[in-house]
Amino acid sequence: MVLSANRNHTIQLVYSGPLGSGKTTNLRRLAACLPDRFRSRLLTVDSPVNQAGAATEHSSPEPTHFFDLLPIVLDTDAGRLKLRLVAVPGDFMYEPTRRLLLRSADGVVFVADSSLTSEENQHSFSDLRSSLRENGRAPDSMPLVIQLNKTDLDGGLTSMAIAQALPGTRGDVAVVPACAERGVGVAETLLHLMRMVWPTVMHERESLAGLGLDLPQLLVLLRRRLQLPDDDVHRGGAQP
Repeated sequence: MVLSANRNHTIQLVYSGPLGSGKTTNLRRLAACLPDRFRSRLLTVDSPVNQAGAATEHSSPEPTHFFDLLPIVLDTDAGRLKLRLVAVPGDFMYEPTRRLLLRSADGVVFVADSSLTSEENQHSFSDLRSSLRENGRAPDSMPLVIQLNKTDLDGGLTSMAIAQALPGTRGDVAVVPACAERGVGVAETLLHLMRMVWPTVMHERESLAGLGLDLPQLLVLLRRRLQLPDDDVHRGGAQP
């Protein structure tokens, strides 16, 4: 079936967080869940300083250089929905890149690193909020999920309680404990974010109504694309 341009819709989900927190690892694990014909689509766009912006297939856990991109395509009888997952670099020198990619974000995953101090995670979270404001976006209304990664490590410096305090007075932000390197909490993070994003984008974009998808139907499609059991949406231990 050939889809016309007006039957294609894109939602951009940005993974932000400190350098080395596991943003790219999340995308690698999600890519590994996809059926074979989709698994080669995780791309790394390298820094112009290193490779003049060349896009290559990403297959290693190295830190993000410029940004990583994973499209997840969901086809329906009424059209096509592409989830465009972007992992932005954590290095301070790429702040303009982060700001640019956040400009069109429909939702954000903040990947906190339990092996870092609370101050380091807070600094990165504050940078995220500043970048959103500079783009004319409201940090307190942006759909957001916090993933506390590397919770399997002993002697973690950032606890769940500290991670839960990151969004301040926002009471709508779930915190998902994770070990992204092992795939734990990765799909749960994405599913929780889509629960927040879908009602917002449906309200802001009338064209999405043409897909005829409510939230439960969307989650079923996404779980099937990731080859998850139907009951996986209820797992993950997210903390409000």
